[in-house]
Amino acid sequence: MDIQAIIFGVDAVNIKNGVPSMSEKTFFQLQKRGYKLAAVETVKNEKISSQSDILLGTARTLGVSAHKCAVVESAPFGIDAAKSSGMTAIGIGGAGNYIFADMCIGNISELLDIFA
Repeated sequence: MDIQAIIFGVDAVNIKNGVPSMSEKTFFQLQKRGYKLAAVETVKNEKISSQSDILLGTARTLGVSAHKCAVVESAPFGIDAAKSSGMTAIGIGGAGNYIFADMCIGNISELLDIFA
């Protein structure tokens, strides 16, 4: 995987099984490893194309092409938006077992193993 940026759904960061201090440490380590990070808020009732536009705009702002971005999402519709944007989709929380996710994690700290 040639990932340069990781985009987090806001709800994926705030999930109950992820301790905030652990998330902060994980984010710091990912940045230290050279990954660009961003957080976006997706809305369940909006069209997937609108969600994709948000993700693609975030990738442009970060200066990274879509196929070099991973999206960490806790909702299946966020995974769908990531996939339709050409991004790697990582499910967590409610999307942790979503069939269309490229991979699933139990908590944010697992990203350190994936993006070593």
